[in-house]
Amino acid sequence: VCVAPAGGDDEFHKQVLLLLDVPGGQVRLRLAIDGGPSPALAFSADSRTLALTTTYKFRVLDVATGEVQL
Repeated sequence: VCVAPAGGDDEFHKQVLLLLDVPGGQVRLRLAIDGGPSPALAFSADSRTLALTTTYKFRVLDVATGEVQL
């Protein structure tokens, strides 16, 4: 998992979440994050779901598809 500034005029509110396949290093999921700095992340026990929260938003994602579940 990698979170980095996305660039642009408003660095505070724009970041990108990258899920990388190890050991190949290929990007499995790229997701624009808005809502403030320092997102908190947590994977489910089976690693199929990712919970993501920022200052203003909460999301639950399917790791395989990137689809928002909540």
